[in-house]
Amino acid sequence: MNDSSNRKLETCRRVRDFSNARAADFAPTSLATQLFATLSTGVDTVEGLAAAQTSGGGTAREGTATRGDAREELRSRMKHGALRRTPSLSTIPASTTNFACRAERTTKF
Repeated sequence: MNDSSNRKLETCRRVRDFSNARAADFAPTSLATQLFATLSTGVDTVEGLAAAQTSGGGTAREGTATRGDAREELRSRMKHGALRRTPSLSTIPASTTNFACRAERTTKF
């Protein structure tokens, strides 16, 4: 949230606090009571979203650090040859019988 949103939220909090303090001054079925209830629900929702936004920023930064760590781990493994390389046909069982090469021609043209 930016400063403008924070100021608006603070104003709505003050109105909510006023409505809680003066609830007895308004009839239970009046329009003011209904609007105060709607405002209170809205303020609670915005506060929850603001908390999620604040904590989400830390999670995003944490994920960035984790990706960087994973990248360094991958580079280290590649450097030391820990990653499995593609096997050659001679190391695969039955590959020489299934994919036999033609014999070389011995005749000359």
